Amino acid sequence: MKENCKLKECDPILLCHYFDRELGPEDKEKVDEHLKDCPSCQKTLQDHQIISSHYKADLKTKLARTNFESLEQSVLNRVRDRRVFGWTNISSLLFLKRFYIPATAVAAALVIFFSVMFYPASPSDPSAIVTSLSGQISSVMIFETPNTQQTILWFKEELPLNGEDNAQDI
Repeated sequence: MKENCKLKECDPILLCHYFDRELGPEDKEKVDEHLKDCPSCQKTLQDHQIISSHYKADLKTKLARTNFESLEQSVLNRVRDRRVFGWTNISSLLFLKRFYIPATAVAAALVIFFSVMFYPASPSDPSAIVTSLSGQISSVMIFETPNTQQTILWFKEELPLNGEDNAQDI
């Protein structure tokens, strides 16, 4: 390598960028100077050119055999098929295990949730009669509810029939 070459050592990445013509003018000049005196980099560049020509030749033969009209029609048909969304797609989902197992689990969870939320409250326990008093004219009962600790007085008055007077009994 010459001493006036600005590139001190071989750089394969810089050489790839040189081959792909991605270098600026300053870096391109450095690689040009280096390539004049470096047989290793010359060989690497030559290998890149051979590989590239083989790929280009293979690509040209495959492009020549390709029917672009049928390829375009195939792509358009796939796009049209994906746009169609009807009951056939939904019905096919219903038969997939990955759909109906989670759907069943969600439905069961909703049934349990709403049955707990809207289930009628159980009737309160029957009231206990604490005291009961009965007389000739009236009856009084005192109830006490166990849960709410409420006291209920029930008063029943029996009136004499047909204007009978119970004054005789007194």
